[in-house]
Amino acid sequence: MTRATVLGLGTMGGRVAAALVGAGHEVRGHDLSERARRAALSEGVAVSESAAEALDGAEIVILSLPRPEHVLEVAAGPLAERAGVVVADLSTIDPGSAREAAAQLAAGGVAYVDAPVLGRPDKIGGWTLPAGGVAEAVDGVRDLLQGPVAKAVPHVGEVGAGSTIKVLNNLMFGAINAVTAEVLHACAAAGLDPEVFVRTVADSGAATVSNLFREIAPKMVAGDYRPAFALDLLAKDNRLALELARQVGAPAPVAELVDTLNTATADLGHGGQDTGRGPRVLPVGLGQLSMTGLLAERVVVRILAAPLAEPIPMSFSRLTERRMCLVEVHAGGEVGYGESWINYPEWAATERMATLLEGVAPVLLGTDVSDPADVLDRLVARLSGVGRQWGARGPIWQAISAVDLALWDLRGRLAGLPVGELLGQVRPSAPVYASGVGPTDVPQLCALAVERGIRAVKAKVGFGDETDRATIAAIRKHAPGARVFADANCAWAPAEAAQQTLILADEGIEWLEEPLLDPGRDALEQLHLSTGMPLAAGENCYGLNELTALAHVPGVDQVQPDPAKSGGITVATRLAAALVGTRSRLSPHWYAGAIGLRASLALATSQRSAEWVELDVRSNPLRDTLVGDGFRLDESGQILAARAPGLVGDLDHDRVAALQIATADRSAP
Repeated sequence: MTRATVLGLGTMGGRVAAALVGAGHEVRGHDLSERARRAALSEGVAVSESAAEALDGAEIVILSLPRPEHVLEVAAGPLAERAGVVVADLSTIDPGSAREAAAQLAAGGVAYVDAPVLGRPDKIGGWTLPAGGVAEAVDGVRDLLQGPVAKAVPHVGEVGAGSTIKVLNNLMFGAINAVTAEVLHACAAAGLDPEVFVRTVADSGAATVSNLFREIAPKMVAGDYRPAFALDLLAKDNRLALELARQVGAPAPVAELVDTLNTATADLGHGGQDTGRGPRVLPVGLGQLSMTGLLAERVVVRILAAPLAEPIPMSFSRLTERRMCLVEVHAGGEVGYGESWINYPEWAATERMATLLEGVAPVLLGTDVSDPADVLDRLVARLSGVGRQWGARGPIWQAISAVDLALWDLRGRLAGLPVGELLGQVRPSAPVYASGVGPTDVPQLCALAVERGIRAVKAKVGFGDETDRATIAAIRKHAPGARVFADANCAWAPAEAAQQTLILADEGIEWLEEPLLDPGRDALEQLHLSTGMPLAAGENCYGLNELTALAHVPGVDQVQPDPAKSGGITVATRLAAALVGTRSRLSPHWYAGAIGLRASLALATSQRSAEWVELDVRSNPLRDTLVGDGFRLDESGQILAARAPGLVGDLDHDRVAALQIATADRSAP
């Protein structure tokens, strides 16, 4: 039995650790991702909170890290003084970085072998690990890994040789992938069913057919882009190979073109999807992938409203009607549709129309709007100072958020793809909780949730002990077995919040949203420490800095940016990236119309750090009747990814006209 440590428990490293446990070895591991740590723990790996702790007592250390800089950081840090240890680096890095890591470790008496994986993740046990390093170290690596992890661990030369083989092999992968996508697109353009082409050629015995073609071509035809090998990783590997070619003076014109195609596809937001994403992108045309020169021609603001049979109570006010600020951005012969939050105050629609047409539109019109993130940054730079002096940062951010949503919708429409796919869809559906439940109509609202298969409910609280307890009791009765969360809508001062939170904890509430009147980070931390209650917050934060700061507050497990308030999809995706490897999850807030809910859904199905989608179960014509495909739930109560191009390619314009109460527009000079 060997004492082994695996640093990096993701797609490849997690499988390696599990295989070694299965072979009877003592395995410890570490990863920054809580999800990866949980998965490894379930496979019998002894998971450590730090790399240094995981390394204690290790005889062989296996690295499976995303990038060269991560390998070098570990080599210079926790591995530096582990004399006698052998490091088997299964990461895909460039040969130069492998040699640099080996030199750093050798100074501390640590042997290094670069042995990257040739093989797909699910083929573990059949992999080949081309190993570069001194023979004795390679022998030790082979003794451990050959069998449970790899069918072969050939000694291919000095340190760096294994990485050379790996990156050049992946360069061939990139070329085969790109030309397969191109051929299938040409088939369709020529009137030949691509499936017929694949079926015929794959079984023909033709010299052009490879195992890779047999694997990726059917997935391309089926539109299956679940990431067996993500495009971002292929693009990274191909760039490493290109850099190697440049260093040794080897011309690589085909590789340069493949890199251009990979980069253009990733720029559309497909980086997290499988490498076969190309077939759906190529029809757009390489020139359109960057969509430069897409000028904003016109901005239209429409105010929509629908009366309520009776007001909806909140702890701070009540909602007297459903309201929606719909924003159109016209560019490139297409229109993108966004939404700005105007639930409160009663006069929000009047203010928002002025802010959008008098403040935002003059900055936007006549400029390039091909990159939503660039536009958001530009608008924030120009208008945030105005919001600060005005004392109204919220309305500025809410107006900018609508433009961001409209530009993502526009981008999806031009590409012919749902925004979730543009962002790199990683799951076909997301868990949903029913919100808006209480203090009135609890039995009826729970019945609606149960009927749709929803298995979690968020109670509205902050109406006094008796009312709050009655709401929770009614949820337990009418939605038996449902998970229960609570939302106080900033109802309480700190002392009362602590008292009420303990009551909610006794009632079995899993997490509590916005309990404090003044939700400062210190106050939230103190509330969590004094009660142990997991917290949720973020809908009233503006911009990435406020949201990421919130994510670092102990106890804030759910970070809830509102797509129509906090910075649209752009800020939310930046936040999602910042949350990877932390305990906090992205669970967008939403309590308004169809466009923002579609944005929440796109985020929840495309971001690996995302968790919940909020679905208000009260009737809302501005959500339920505006989009033809609606919001579909599967049998397990999960909400399915949208199928319409953009965010709302299925927008019902007749319903928009019927619900509209005001409109105005502004055009470029």
